[in-house]
Amino acid sequence: MASIEKRGDGWRVRWRDPDGTPRSRGCPTARSAKELKTEVEEAVAKGRRWEPAAVVRVPALVSLIDAWLQDLVRLDRAPRTVARAHAVAGPFLLWLRDRLGRDALVSDLSRQVLEDYDLDHVRRGNGIQTRRTALWAIAGPWRWAWDHPAWRPFTPPPAVPKMPKVPAARPKAATWEILDAVVKAADETAIRFPGREWSRRLVMLERGTGWRVSQCLGLTWPDFDRSGKIELRGELGKSASESIGRTVPLPDWLTFEITAWWVADGRPSAGLIVGDAQSFKYASMVVREYWEATGVDATFYKGRPDHAFRIGLISELSRQRVDADAVEYYVGHAIQGVRRHYVDPATLPLAKVAAAIPAPKIG
Repeated sequence: MASIEKRGDGWRVRWRDPDGTPRSRGCPTARSAKELKTEVEEAVAKGRRWEPAAVVRVPALVSLIDAWLQDLVRLDRAPRTVARAHAVAGPFLLWLRDRLGRDALVSDLSRQVLEDYDLDHVRRGNGIQTRRTALWAIAGPWRWAWDHPAWRPFTPPPAVPKMPKVPAARPKAATWEILDAVVKAADETAIRFPGREWSRRLVMLERGTGWRVSQCLGLTWPDFDRSGKIELRGELGKSASESIGRTVPLPDWLTFEITAWWVADGRPSAGLIVGDAQSFKYASMVVREYWEATGVDATFYKGRPDHAFRIGLISELSRQRVDADAVEYYVGHAIQGVRRHYVDPATLPLAKVAAAIPAPKIG
């Protein structure tokens, strides 16, 4: 049976096709809604999918996703965010095409489809974060289309399934000594296998700055000032505060280290880290191998081998009573509370933060 509900200035008729697919259609008047309800019920009773007399061509789902991605670009979202959304949406489109036997349309979106897709991830053993990312790449364009006047006539009301709640893990911070053991493992590997020099540089940058792996991999030589400063360009930022970009002083030992890379590379103009770091995921896998080589408790780095450097650096600087606002700004966090709107970063003792980060002891 079909049903009618009042929606704003109009009415919406809801029903399920013979195959169980939920559908709905808006009507401008109560009379037209009742007429449509009758037509739908007659079609379903005969085992047919109801279609309007003048069929309006429903856009392909891939067209919706492309339009959403273009809007992310317009909103100046980080390039890697757009690339990630594109990469994650692709497998869903292929999965849905196999399910339907044709290319998916916008009208094919339903809560049941998303739940089945999520269940497929569960069966493949994917973790909760992978599952959330997969649904985000579908729910994002779905909600966007529902709010967009040009897309809403073709779009079912968004009905995104809930995901399991995962208790937040309490971070376990590594000390300088533990972090240095990881640096030593990377250093020894680079000596034996020169092709792994890129990973040694990555670990050094993470140990000396606490920056995210994507940011370290994205640094270029023009960002580095041999006077001891480095610029983290806005496009490498993850949060809104980081999208502004920032220039911070480096520890003296890291400035010396990076200068040595510059000389070794023949004074290049490309990235600080070059080699076979083909992706963030691959780079993190290599860094995890160095953590494993140290033999330390896996709770320090499990699931976050790169982020463990960030946690360790912030925690060690906190133990040293280094200015908290300066540390937050240095690593790329927003200054907390009202102070974020009133503290000028130029007044923060960033040089003291850099000076408080000791050189790795790997000898």
